[in-house]
Amino acid sequence: MNKRQVLIGATALAAALLGAFAAIQLLRPSESEAATRALLALSLPDAAGRATPLAQWKGKPMVVNFWATWCPPCREEMPMLAAAAQSPAAQGIQFVGIAMDDARAVAAYAENSPAPYPLLVTGMEIGPLMARLGNGAQALPFTVFLDRDGALHQVKLGELKAAELDARLQELSAQK
Repeated sequence: MNKRQVLIGATALAAALLGAFAAIQLLRPSESEAATRALLALSLPDAAGRATPLAQWKGKPMVVNFWATWCPPCREEMPMLAAAAQSPAAQGIQFVGIAMDDARAVAAYAENSPAPYPLLVTGMEIGPLMARLGNGAQALPFTVFLDRDGALHQVKLGELKAAELDARLQELSAQK
């Protein structure tokens, strides 16, 4: 075998391996797709302990807000989220609050500051999923916007401002 044949063979092998790698990447869901599927596969209890599967809202755009009663910026944005959830701009969009907290604390918060959407409860075990969704710091508040197909539309780490939320709701409404 001469050098030219070896070079041609090596080039062909490299091209075949590159093609196989590309095919595998196309077949494998992206990390955000896998993370949003994992999010929608959750069934979390509300403050009263009733299991609530997030899959029940598949087919609807969603605003999923990760928060905690002990988080001052979370408490600051909750009234705005509650008002937005009842606004005409949010019609057909499902809001969900996922509290990294104690169920009793969430129930007490909801007693004083009711939310017109489900407030679900989890612990720190949700952190790795938040990281997969784009919150590597696993900080709060953290909001995930999903389109009606369950695809990740946008994420926001930190307190949402009204103008940001309005813009995201308009984008999601346009996709309904």
